[in-house]
Amino acid sequence: MTTHNANNERDRLSPAIRSRAQAFEALGLKPDASQQRIHRRFRRMAFRYHPDRNRTQSAADIFKRASEAYQFLRTYNACNVSHCVDDEFECVCRKCNRVSKLHAGLDRNLYCRDCLLSIDGRRGLPAPPIVMASFALAMAILFGSCVTFVAYFVTGGSWLAWLTILLASVSFILTAATAIAVELAAQPRRPRHRRTFFT
Repeated sequence: MTTHNANNERDRLSPAIRSRAQAFEALGLKPDASQQRIHRRFRRMAFRYHPDRNRTQSAADIFKRASEAYQFLRTYNACNVSHCVDDEFECVCRKCNRVSKLHAGLDRNLYCRDCLLSIDGRRGLPAPPIVMASFALAMAILFGSCVTFVAYFVTGGSWLAWLTILLASVSFILTAATAIAVELAAQPRRPRHRRTFFT
């Protein structure tokens, strides 16, 4: 390996790896390279420029940049995002697929600021809507049963009074169930985004 070729490699790898395009350029690959091709190229460069085999400073710089590029592409391939350090990084939100600075959510995924606020807002609720709806319906049934049972003994066992209170309780339960169904139907549905990986 001549000094001229090593200098060309170092000049090509000198910018910080901030995007997939720069990472592919740093490894000397086309943007449509497969994961296997990326891995083979990195192994070849690591074998040639590893500090244990080549003790020059230029080889150490080349190895460091190649490692950074390879790690960037591995992270992007595994998570469909790139780790962010500042606003200039190319980052893709997993929820809305916009490019922006990402932040870690409670589920350890990375999201843009708007998606993170909406996700954390939903997590602040006591329970998901379907759980709250089921709980409200169960409480309505329990309340109606208790009122019916107490009214039966208070009225002295009159079946007409018991039937009237039972119908009132059933109407209360149906009203609660209808309100819950309307509330659930009014909630917007979140669009599903497919995760895309480069090949």
